[in-house]
Amino acid sequence: MRPLMRAKQQGVALITAILVLALAVIAATSISSEHQLFMRRVENSVFGSNAWAYQYAAENWAKTVLRRDLMASGPDDVDVFDHNEEDWAMPLTSMALPVGKISAQLRDEQAKLNINNLLTDDGVDIVCKKRLQRIFSLLAVDPNIVDAIIDWMDPDITPTLPYGAEDQYYNQLASPYLTAGQSIHDISELRLIKGVTAEDYAKLQPYLTALPLRTNVNLNTASAHVLAAIVPDMSVSQAQDFVRIRESEPYQHIQDFISQVVLNNLQLDAEDLAVKSDFFTLSSEVQIEKSYLQQSSLMHRANTQVAVIKRLTGQ
Repeated sequence: MRPLMRAKQQGVALITAILVLALAVIAATSISSEHQLFMRRVENSVFGSNAWAYQYAAENWAKTVLRRDLMASGPDDVDVFDHNEEDWAMPLTSMALPVGKISAQLRDEQAKLNINNLLTDDGVDIVCKKRLQRIFSLLAVDPNIVDAIIDWMDPDITPTLPYGAEDQYYNQLASPYLTAGQSIHDISELRLIKGVTAEDYAKLQPYLTALPLRTNVNLNTASAHVLAAIVPDMSVSQAQDFVRIRESEPYQHIQDFISQVVLNNLQLDAEDLAVKSDFFTLSSEVQIEKSYLQQSSLMHRANTQVAVIKRLTGQ
């Protein structure tokens, strides 16, 4: 074989060997990357499963605390009252876990105005409507929006004049949709209703709730703004005085609050008021390694039973 031909063949063999080596390296790298990705997925799945397990454990803790709170007085005791100094209201703060941490907090949903009280079988509940209009005004939100909320919930297609809005209004939006025609499922629905801005919603969200049953406002846990919405002509400043008084001496009966209102030369409609609660929200956070899970669980206490009726989860 001539030298030139031999050199060319050796060059081809060398290039082939380099290509084979490169392909082998690429294949090994790919296999290693896929293995690492697979292991990360397995790891995340394990951590995620553990996070869910701890979330359910937090719910069981909340159920136990709420049952124990009720049984302390007896489920049939008419003098039962709930307030913010009881065990159920004490937060579980950053409790250490074997591979992470958990925190949980129970809050009384009946400390808020239940927007689903607005409609009854006989039509609009005027007392509820006025309370909502007052808290809207106290928060510098247009109180006329309450008419649009009524139209969002009621089954008819006739707007409440002059500020209501039915399907015809929402059908003309850039992204059209229809009114619910039923009770509000979650308070976040307010963001869909005519006139409610993101800023309005941020102001309203701490003081309003959407519960599946008609409920009373717990006078022992309601904020100063909610108390001021309940009592016409009561200022937020006056309501804050009521809150300070009840911190040391919670109301055991509705009449305790009414008497205090009368002493301050104020009047109120005692409809839908109470000193005990049946609906609570558990807010829990679990962190395990890089897995982080937030959950909000709406809980209903009926007699000695506590049930989770809704969960909202974020990761």
